Amino acid sequence: MSDGELDFFFEEDEDDGVCSKREECPNCFRPKTVCICAFFPETKIVTRTRVIIVQHPKEQKRKIRTVPLLEKCIDQGTLLIVRKGKVRSLEALIPPTWQGLPKVLLFPGGRESKKIMKSLSDGEGIVMIALDGTWSQAQKMYDRSPVLHCLPRVELPSGEKSSFAVRMQPAKGCLSTAEAVAFAVDALDGEVKGSLVEAVRKPLEAMVSHQIKFAESNGADYLERWDTVDRKVSEMRLSQALQQPKS
Repeated sequence: MSDGELDFFFEEDEDDGVCSKREECPNCFRPKTVCICAFFPETKIVTRTRVIIVQHPKEQKRKIRTVPLLEKCIDQGTLLIVRKGKVRSLEALIPPTWQGLPKVLLFPGGRESKKIMKSLSDGEGIVMIALDGTWSQAQKMYDRSPVLHCLPRVELPSGEKSSFAVRMQPAKGCLSTAEAVAFAVDALDGEVKGSLVEAVRKPLEAMVSHQIKFAESNGADYLERWDTVDRKVSEMRLSQALQQPKS
């Protein structure tokens, strides 16, 4: 599970040499004019599933990311973020207090384990590892981490639609990291109401709404400053986004 391959529009900041530095919210780290703190849950959600996100080192440099939203929604006692390009040892990755729990990997191409699902219904809990980066980075991280290959995989049912409209996904049904983790946690915890999914999507949709409004006001001139091989695709996705009916 990973965030998309390409940001096809995003707000500029001081690094772009276009806008002066804007005051940031110290909680959501967005410019105060587009703060999304009001959309975070008042109380962070405590889950039985413990989540370890292995984040590609380059992911932190991206302007728009979803894992920070997840951090504001899920209790920190059940979430661990580790920044590295590959996993050499599960013992070094997993905290000692979580070592004895069943472990799974959230990654496409696997199948759910009935034994692990039963352990959840008994209230034991589980450790779920997810990879965060572009899809190509996530695949490379998996390929370079043989210790992850022995873990049972869980993947999401097809048909879920991502709210992360400002990142290009490689195929239908692909979700951002935060969305994928939230769906998986709700499923593993047996949460029928989708509490974590709802909590994550509220600030995510607010952030995306701000980005689309920015693109609407800057789209034509903004795209002129792009110099990437994906420019044609970016223009197509931007056009599609701007044609969506306004809420």
